[in-house]
Amino acid sequence: MLVKKDGVPDHPGSRRVLDTDWADVETIMKWKNKCIDSYRIKCENPLKVWPLRPAWLIDVQKQWIVQGHEPVDYLVISYTYGSHNPPVITSTTFKELQKPFALEASEFCNFVSSIVRHAMYLTSAIEERYLWADSLCVTHHEPKAASEQLRSIGVMYANAVVTIISTDGDSGSGISGLKGISNPRGLNQNMIFFLFQLQTYYQRGWTCQEYAMAKRKIIFYNHEVNWVCSCSLWHEELTLFTEIYNELNPQFKCVMAGFPDDSCLSRYFNEYNQRSLTFEEDALPALSGLLSVFSRSFEGGFLYGIPEMFFEHSLCWRAPGTKGLQRRVASNRSVECRFEHSDIPSWSWLEYVEEAFPITEWYMSRLATDRRERWRRIRPTWFEKREGYRDFTKPMPPGWKRVLAPENEPRIYPDNCSKYLFEHKSKLEPHGAISQWYYPFPVTKIQESTAPFMPEQTPYLFCETVQARLSGYQQDPDNIPFLWDHEAKLCDRLGKAIGKLHLPKKETKDRFPEKVKACEMGLPVDIVAVCKLKRCSKTWDRERWETRLPIFKEDLYLVLWVEWKDGGEYRVASGEVIASKWESLDLQKVSLVLG
Repeated sequence: MLVKKDGVPDHPGSRRVLDTDWADVETIMKWKNKCIDSYRIKCENPLKVWPLRPAWLIDVQKQWIVQGHEPVDYLVISYTYGSHNPPVITSTTFKELQKPFALEASEFCNFVSSIVRHAMYLTSAIEERYLWADSLCVTHHEPKAASEQLRSIGVMYANAVVTIISTDGDSGSGISGLKGISNPRGLNQNMIFFLFQLQTYYQRGWTCQEYAMAKRKIIFYNHEVNWVCSCSLWHEELTLFTEIYNELNPQFKCVMAGFPDDSCLSRYFNEYNQRSLTFEEDALPALSGLLSVFSRSFEGGFLYGIPEMFFEHSLCWRAPGTKGLQRRVASNRSVECRFEHSDIPSWSWLEYVEEAFPITEWYMSRLATDRRERWRRIRPTWFEKREGYRDFTKPMPPGWKRVLAPENEPRIYPDNCSKYLFEHKSKLEPHGAISQWYYPFPVTKIQESTAPFMPEQTPYLFCETVQARLSGYQQDPDNIPFLWDHEAKLCDRLGKAIGKLHLPKKETKDRFPEKVKACEMGLPVDIVAVCKLKRCSKTWDRERWETRLPIFKEDLYLVLWVEWKDGGEYRVASGEVIASKWESLDLQKVSLVLG
């Protein structure tokens, strides 16, 4: 990329030579002002969240902690702790920190980590006064209040005027390159921002939500400063306001438009599930803020990350790729120190949606031993209302229009749908293309006043279903559409393949024998039916890496492989069985209790 020569009129260069030691804080100030002055409407609240004030803030002018109820702008900082452990702030110390210039006092300097101190300087340098940092502003000496504050942390980031993100250092090392405040950054200027996300910051669970919900970001990455908002992505090494990308975070647009389209979320959820947590039981709390925002588009909210409106189908989520999934194991942290809903059930985490048909009723409760009157019924409202959406004699919901489907293009229509396609005025694909659907459905108009809804997170599932004992073998490579998948085939008592399992990791696959042999039994597996599925799809051509004609249809049952553990049943993997083969088996009725 050509370096801009300031002395040459109309020079085509757009790159700057940077100071290798010190960040250009003046440019950060210009970025902030440009975004607020020019893009306020688009960037002010892209996730359309409800107003929320932090309980406490740092006043960087008077160097003290103040109550956050006043309607003032504030910044937040997103970072990793690393090995730095700040001293515990007691109730007595917290009262002392509410005195002017307490944060400058020598007796309290150990309570302010390097990264918070540097963020305080940066807040003042861009002419803001208030900063939120979890280490000082969360009242850990009051566990109940602290839990409530951390439950709202995602929305707190969304309401901040700017989020400072430090990907290079941690709480102990701080932000390098702030002249007169921190160490020189030692910049080696040889790359453009965001080619790779290798820093520890991008591998931690809590920062995933913080990054996603921040509306304006000042990002310290590879010792350079960058700006990201809904309208622009600016780099310190480029001339002022030079654009490279726009249309950021497109995967959230359909959800913020009110569409219950979980394919829009799969990219985000898959990324989150690859991240690590210091305390693995924080998997739900670290995501709960974003789930509450998304719940406004998904009727009934989420149950441990699974949308209730698509419950049966989403219960059969599967792990993508060869890396697989490792089961999160709770730490030995005391119950008193954990967040609410820290127990992670075996059935949690989601992926895709198809034409599923319920075959039973599902219930939830807090304890496996709870009586039936304490159970709450799960309502998969999409499946309950779907046939009504396909009644084309009824008026269409607001925002939809009907168009004729192209006659020269073979399409895969669901039952009772043909000839027409439907378009919604608020649902656009990248580059302005219009999304098309086979039938219309109500779309929630998301506004700041649209309240979130999250049901009580109870870890046990109950239902009446049927179960079969099948034999499992490793899948023949030629029968695996994607070579990186971990699959096992399910066989009946005669050794005939009737279905398959999508296994979470290679270690699970290795439990199965490789081939069906007359003298070798497969791995016995207990399989329970979840719902019935109608699948219509083109044929997958693995050599050409594309789908092609002919179109084929099949009836399946989505199933779970369950095992007994500690006196209860737990999900091991999901799969599918050919419907006619399943119905011909010697099925046993079971009262399933899934933990």
